[in-house]
Amino acid sequence: MKNRWLLAIASIWLAAHPARADLVAHFQNKTQADVRIDRLPALIVAAGQSPTPFLDAGPFQVAWRGKLVLPKRLRLMFSCEGGGMLELKINDEVVLTQSGVFDGKPTKPLRLNPGEHKIEISYSSRDDGSAELRLLWEEAGMVRQVIPAKSFIVSDPAEATPHEQSRRGRQLFAQHQCGKCHTASDAFGKSPMPELFEFAPILQGLGERVRAEWLHQWLLDPHGLRPDTQMPALLPEDRPTRVQDASDLVAHFLQAVKNEETPPAVADAKLIQNGGLVFHELGCVACHQRPEETQHDGQRIPLHQTAAKFLPQALIAYLEQPERHHPFTQMPNFNLTAEEAQSLAAYLLSASAEPTIKPIPPGDAARGAVLAQSLQCGVCHPGSPMSPADLPAKMEAIFQKDWSAGGCVAPPAQRGKSPVLNLTDDDRAALVKFSQAGKASLGRDQPAEYVRRQVQERRCIGCHDDSGMASGLDRWHSESDDLTAHDGNLKKRVLQTRPALDFTGEILYTSAIESIIAGKNQVRPRPWLGMRMPVFRYAAPLLAEGFSNNHGLAKNRPEAFTLDQEKVSIGDALANSKGFGCNTCHAVGELPPTAAFEVQGVNFNLTKERIREPFYHRWMDDPQNVRPGTKMPRYAVGNQSQRTDVLSGDARAQYDAIWHYLNSIARE
Repeated sequence: MKNRWLLAIASIWLAAHPARADLVAHFQNKTQADVRIDRLPALIVAAGQSPTPFLDAGPFQVAWRGKLVLPKRLRLMFSCEGGGMLELKINDEVVLTQSGVFDGKPTKPLRLNPGEHKIEISYSSRDDGSAELRLLWEEAGMVRQVIPAKSFIVSDPAEATPHEQSRRGRQLFAQHQCGKCHTASDAFGKSPMPELFEFAPILQGLGERVRAEWLHQWLLDPHGLRPDTQMPALLPEDRPTRVQDASDLVAHFLQAVKNEETPPAVADAKLIQNGGLVFHELGCVACHQRPEETQHDGQRIPLHQTAAKFLPQALIAYLEQPERHHPFTQMPNFNLTAEEAQSLAAYLLSASAEPTIKPIPPGDAARGAVLAQSLQCGVCHPGSPMSPADLPAKMEAIFQKDWSAGGCVAPPAQRGKSPVLNLTDDDRAALVKFSQAGKASLGRDQPAEYVRRQVQERRCIGCHDDSGMASGLDRWHSESDDLTAHDGNLKKRVLQTRPALDFTGEILYTSAIESIIAGKNQVRPRPWLGMRMPVFRYAAPLLAEGFSNNHGLAKNRPEAFTLDQEKVSIGDALANSKGFGCNTCHAVGELPPTAAFEVQGVNFNLTKERIREPFYHRWMDDPQNVRPGTKMPRYAVGNQSQRTDVLSGDARAQYDAIWHYLNSIARE
């Protein structure tokens, strides 16, 4: 029992010490090598799939190296699931070897003192190149569980730096749509990088959405208006006709649109106040600075140009459906009600800077159409003018060149007539490094790496903690506190814990993750919260698979479950007020929780379609070990339940009975 408490203390200590939760992973096949930073020593690779974008498909080896960090002395047993060949070393001592189908049997207890322990996990795929691995640990009386990512730290991250730089360059190549101008002569492969097929906003009907003055300024200085934009500066300052060119382009894109809409003379104060509340409750400051802020903080997207850019009704329509004209937008769909969208638009328009109406030279739409074609606007913006015959060199050709010596990636002095991309010096170095690896990696992607990129690109850590790294909302949410002064009950709702990303693929079925990200759930798991999970429809299938893959799990969904009616009856009794009182916080179908606490639990009738059974048992065994600070109580220590009168006090048997009960509840 003592060691049991020590493990709980260890998990809390690790959560309070947000060191980088990573290992350095060295991949190797017969002719290629790659190194990357991994959160977990976990892997799932199908036969014929590349283990990383920089390796061909086929047999491979990988070695994860770093340190295992423990704050207290523990007696741990290690095991693994999957198949292939594995050797686990701790402090240079081999403690576990497995080959073929891993049997999951634990090692003998290994006493480890507090502090850092050198760890190396060496793994070889099956002969057909397929791979599956999950590494677990346990103590006597403790449910076996995947080692949390917070337990690992990198020994020497510099080992991965050149390879991670190539990965960053590869990501930038796709983000900046380089493959749209430099088209490939052949197909990328059976698993191309999904970002290669994204495109910029559709510009048809643009005049119904944005103001002419803002569009003119955008064309002249996109990087100044939005510091993180991937829009190139097509009218650089050394272009003599740039101001008139911008006017001609405005005339072309806004032609046949009156663009005369103006905001109401007097804004509705109540509507603005409600919009500020929505802004705070959604946690908008996790990704955006407040609209009053005119100085960019270098981390979030500024909003001070909102009134200058959007026509009022267009802003409301955008907030209701951001993907309408841009399916690949970073701005997610929050499924706002019409009232929420109207109030949020009112707040943003009233709080952002007043539009500065600068006279722009009269433009010629015909000249603008010719210019749009010469600038190849249609390459990135579907439906806009372009000239395929005038596209620059093919992709194969540019990978034979030195990107630092000329072209889009080169420093300004060597760029020539190429478009001015929004790149830092570090970005240029990453792109050059990627170019040296060749284009083959563009056709070898995998969901596990895709989700790692998208967690960054979609700013998921804005709202969610991840492996000990605090969310941006924890840092910035107080900036919008003043917008809630008129609602004294709001904070009780907002401060409820948002799920950390650490265990996503382990907690939820892939099908459940996809439903959440795609916004398919007809019932929200936490409907009492104003804050809600945003929707990224197009990316949902790959993101869901990637979250599962990062835990060494293939795509999965609920399977048929055979109920034991005796266990169902026992579990029902244990879950109600005469047992553990689970229904105090959790609704059961249409039956609400029995106590009106400010913190509720997810409705029990959602369990069987969401939660994987292995994680359920890990969670029930010790919730604090999974999520320090959770309101979920612990009902047993050392498998000795508080309810000694049921199933001889065997906690695991009791939890199994509750699992049968949860799977018996019909979805309303």
